[in-house]
Amino acid sequence: MITTDRAPALAAGVLACGMLAGLAASEVPEAGIDDRSRPLLGLELEATDDGQWQVADDSGVDASAKRGRLPEMLTHRLDLLGKRHGGGGLNVPFWTMGGQQVWADEFWSCGWRIQANHWSGHCRLLDPDGVRRAWGGYEACRIAFERERLARDLRRGGDHLVVVVHGIAAGPRCSPLVAALRSAGYDVAALRYPSTRRCLAAHADQISRVCDRLDGYKHVSFVTHSMGALVLRTALARPAVWRQRITIERAVFVFPPSRGAILADKLHGLWPYRVLLGPAGQELTTASAAHIPLPELSFAIIAGGRGDDTGRNPWIPGDDDRTVAVAETRLDQAEDFAVFDVEHTFGLDQPEVVAAAVGYLKTGCLRDGTGRQEGAQPHIRQLSAPATGMMSLPMAPSPSRDSCSMWPAWLRL
Repeated sequence: MITTDRAPALAAGVLACGMLAGLAASEVPEAGIDDRSRPLLGLELEATDDGQWQVADDSGVDASAKRGRLPEMLTHRLDLLGKRHGGGGLNVPFWTMGGQQVWADEFWSCGWRIQANHWSGHCRLLDPDGVRRAWGGYEACRIAFERERLARDLRRGGDHLVVVVHGIAAGPRCSPLVAALRSAGYDVAALRYPSTRRCLAAHADQISRVCDRLDGYKHVSFVTHSMGALVLRTALARPAVWRQRITIERAVFVFPPSRGAILADKLHGLWPYRVLLGPAGQELTTASAAHIPLPELSFAIIAGGRGDDTGRNPWIPGDDDRTVAVAETRLDQAEDFAVFDVEHTFGLDQPEVVAAAVGYLKTGCLRDGTGRQEGAQPHIRQLSAPATGMMSLPMAPSPSRDSCSMWPAWLRL
């Protein structure tokens, strides 16, 4: 029996125990939310029977005799990894251009990225503003990022990531698209790769490595521009471990040379084309594209054209966006298809194209993002030819300096 004079003390004790239990529970990372305690470079954190944590290697062997609370052991693991892999070079933070044709993303998280130099192979860590925070080997840069993650308490915005893959001779700074995707609730990784320095297979390997290293995401979708669709198709045609833990939702291919490009057929033998577009440029011909496997996922295609039989480029038969013919973009397996009156180089910046891409990712429908009714069958839709009674969208305004690329349109494949 509890006497009245002991009841307040007992209640305080129960409250204190509850607070301690809550504090201990808060240290245990919730699956899919706290990415800090995931395995890192061969070392992982394990909870012990006494409620503390220890560092173990991949085989489960205790990597050190130290035990402690989770925040302490997170730092301890980084110290162990630093001794194993080194701390990288002496860094002076400075702003970079983010890497266009020389740097390749090898890791992405929370807007931070680790890039490898195409020529030397050394890596650097860039923050979301493009400032270099570390350099050296990949392991040293990854350790530096994890220290930044702890210091800044970096967290994912959600569990659905949209990966944006740019085209050849282009950069990834598609600000209107990225901003719209973020406003729609997605995390967005606009990947950088040296598109004119390597072949499609090498680009696909890079995309796969980045996806293998993603932390905590359960769903991934893709938006590609131009040749980026061929890179993604090549990557998805190969077996990958990351697809066992991350569900692929949808993809939007914007102005893709799905069947290759007649313009590439005509230009690929010329030395300026070979020099400027490199190995991947030789794989944009209709003969080469025929060997790329079809994508096994839900996808839609957005093409650019005037809605007539002549198009913009006299070198390309039929309607075109000045670089790729509308007919060259088509794949029969597409769930949805639309043609907008925009040009190849800057079309991905235009509001109607951005709205269609985001709408398809959210609803499975390109038109105005409202989505198709439940149970409706996949369909093909063209929005450009007045002769068929369909509407013709207005010509896009002049592109801003914030566009994806300043390369000439005939180089954007």
